[in-house]
Amino acid sequence: MKKTIRIGTRGSELALTQTNQVLAALRQAHPEVEFEIRVIKTTGDRSQDRPIAELGATGVFTKEIEAALLGNEIDAAVHSAKDLASSLPDGLIIGAVPRRLSPLDALVSRNGKKLAEMRQGALVGTGSPRRRAQVLAIRPDLLVAPLRGNLDTRIKKVEEGEIDCAIIALAALERVGWAGRAAEVFEADALLPAPGQGALAVEVREADGNILKIIQAINHADSFNCVKAERALLRELGAGCRTPIGGLATVKGNRLALKAEVLDVDGRDKCAVLCECGVGEPDKAGCLAARKLLEQGAGEMIRHAQSK
Repeated sequence: MKKTIRIGTRGSELALTQTNQVLAALRQAHPEVEFEIRVIKTTGDRSQDRPIAELGATGVFTKEIEAALLGNEIDAAVHSAKDLASSLPDGLIIGAVPRRLSPLDALVSRNGKKLAEMRQGALVGTGSPRRRAQVLAIRPDLLVAPLRGNLDTRIKKVEEGEIDCAIIALAALERVGWAGRAAEVFEADALLPAPGQGALAVEVREADGNILKIIQAINHADSFNCVKAERALLRELGAGCRTPIGGLATVKGNRLALKAEVLDVDGRDKCAVLCECGVGEPDKAGCLAARKLLEQGAGEMIRHAQSK
């Protein structure tokens, strides 16, 4: 009889697509194991009408799933890596990060217009304080409106004229086959992505060695180390979801480079660094980048953002 491993996930179309992609890889690696999906509704899913920053503590898309994992109701969980709190609950770890898709942001607009082509006062939709600050740094003449909802809901608001455009993770569009809807893809020099963007994280119980061994079959080492560096950056900065923070690690040979920035909430100022370490030292890269940002004055920007 096959062993059945229960995989927890949110119930959105994107979350289920991501989880099914992870399960396909796991089934290929372990044909002797049975996997099943358990859908768990999170705080973020129940509060679609409020900006994420207003929902309080971190983990609005993960804490109910993590509670199920700690309660042995599921054996593993698939998350968008950027949704995970920088410090996991005791007893839980990231067991694997599959190969990362593009970490970049994309613009979805009517008539295929790019950001530079938007009229003065055009309405840009995003629920991300980071994207809001970065857009205003480039185009302070634009207006930014809160945007929540599933991927198709956000795109529909653009198509129906409720907003002029929306900024969405390119990886989200890629996963559902909608990459062609992007009018523009922003290079990291323009919009530095959120830490963890474009990556998935499979969370497991630290003490469950058998499950961990199965999950690690789909781990991509470079993606894992990059996500680890970006999460260390967040953890050392001690910033919450209200703070505009960008962070992107890349691997070249045996070196890992981490580019990071903290912005003023309105994009008028920012601190930025680039740190490099050995590929096996992701935590060191994240801590070093955070320390350099704080030396530049990022702490005041973080306090200002968290007081908003």
